[in-house]
Amino acid sequence: MNRWIKFWFGAWRSEPVVFVSPLSVRAARTALSEGSVSYSRAYPSFEGGLDGYRVVGRVGEDEISLEARQVGMRNSWLPVMKGRLEPAGTGSRLAGTLGWPPVVKAFSALWLSFMCCIFLVLVIRVVTLALRGKAGGMDFLGCLVPLGFVLSFVGLTSWASYSGRGNAKYLRSWLAERLQVAEERRLSTT
Repeated sequence: MNRWIKFWFGAWRSEPVVFVSPLSVRAARTALSEGSVSYSRAYPSFEGGLDGYRVVGRVGEDEISLEARQVGMRNSWLPVMKGRLEPAGTGSRLAGTLGWPPVVKAFSALWLSFMCCIFLVLVIRVVTLALRGKAGGMDFLGCLVPLGFVLSFVGLTSWASYSGRGNAKYLRSWLAERLQVAEERRLSTT
């Protein structure tokens, strides 16, 4: 259980990713563009690549946003790589983060906050009724409803994040292959 809790809280954080490529910025951008499909064209003709994955996203001049999708699977909590291509010596450097999309983080936080607030209001109501001697069994059970929603949502997001680990692994290998390098690992200071 403790492992799942750590995993769930870890899923909220975006981790840094850095690839240093011998390709120029223009060549790297072209390689990423040619291998990926835009969001608007991905869904009508969704065919899988290697292992049933396909890289979907946007490779723009200023920002790159890519994610690996599995054929026939929809999951809002899949990791998305957001970053920038910048010159690095004679080649280029792709630096960014890999994690839940900001909209998904905002929705998840809003939903959990709303349900936690409802739970607290119902607990305060039950305590107030209990102090007056008017609390019944249904009042106590009513407090558990929003708590059930919170636990269900935590379970759903944990499962969705856990099932998306292969997508992140595929995206990392795809980026390394396209940029013709291995990922630069950052040393952890913790």
